[in-house]
Amino acid sequence: MQEHGKYPMIAKGFTLIELMLAMVIGIFLMAGVFTVFTNGRTAQDTVEKQSRLVDDARFAVETLTNDLRYAGFFGKTNSYEYLRGEKNSDPAILPKTVPNPGDSLPAITDLIAPDCSPLWYADLKRAFDASNNMNLFAGTCVGAGYVPLTDVLVTKYAAYNEIDVDSLAEGVVYVYANYNSFGEIFIGKTAPTFLDGGIDEKQKGTIHRLRTRVYYIDQDTETNDNYPSLHRLDLDAGPKLSNLMLLPGVENLQIQYGIDSNGDGSINTYIDPDVVDEAQLAKVVAVQFWVTVRSRQVELPPGVTQTIEVAGQSTTYTNGFRRIVMSSVVMLRNKREYEIKSGG
Repeated sequence: MQEHGKYPMIAKGFTLIELMLAMVIGIFLMAGVFTVFTNGRTAQDTVEKQSRLVDDARFAVETLTNDLRYAGFFGKTNSYEYLRGEKNSDPAILPKTVPNPGDSLPAITDLIAPDCSPLWYADLKRAFDASNNMNLFAGTCVGAGYVPLTDVLVTKYAAYNEIDVDSLAEGVVYVYANYNSFGEIFIGKTAPTFLDGGIDEKQKGTIHRLRTRVYYIDQDTETNDNYPSLHRLDLDAGPKLSNLMLLPGVENLQIQYGIDSNGDGSINTYIDPDVVDEAQLAKVVAVQFWVTVRSRQVELPPGVTQTIEVAGQSTTYTNGFRRIVMSSVVMLRNKREYEIKSGG
């Protein structure tokens, strides 16, 4: 007879095999989690690096686009022929712009060295200019670090903000113009006053600072680091040129002109700047450009290649630097209608 409340004990727990199997499954799960985490971090790092290049390229594109849109704007006129002091001003018109008695304006002079060419900054006929795979200037204004086979871009315009006579500064180049299309390029604190007397207040001339800028690719940033960068020369007080390292990592700039061959205001074809003569220059209604930005360090795994296309030319890179290309087409807002319709 079995005693009440006493039953055989049944042992419960994990066997060694079950424990080892659980450990193996746990290891596989942890390995999977770690792999997902590592891949996620790698993908995030790649996205961040790519995003930095995109941001840099976008900044370069926006900067060049802004300058090209202003090119040819000279205050209340876009007729360079009527600006006394302009390199190509029309002698038949200029006698009408003799300053009022008492005006004593300094002569327009060459820049303090280094200069690009005599009075090139006052050559407003070429409110935009570009080279094709070469330095645009024979002078020393573009530094010795210029990267061969890259293009050079020039823009010239009057800064948007108007300047009071009391705010004029010594050695600074200004543009004065009114709605009658007459005006003057002058330097320093003495401003012209002609054509302002006896006319409606809204028709009086305005003064703007002359912006003359040169964009080019240099082999270094601000030090000899062999990291290509976008540089800009600015017309500064003196008058002279100041050199600004605008954006590191830009290794290529390529430019083409959009040509309106039939005078309807639309682009018919794109051509390189070096084949544009004086007659064709009047038919340029847009500028297309490409900016290539690369990483400072090698980021791509060994054996990985990257092929990019710029201005219709494909290039394959194998050196491991990450690259991005961004392009833009800029319509020239200040192109004069009679140039577009007549071609001259």
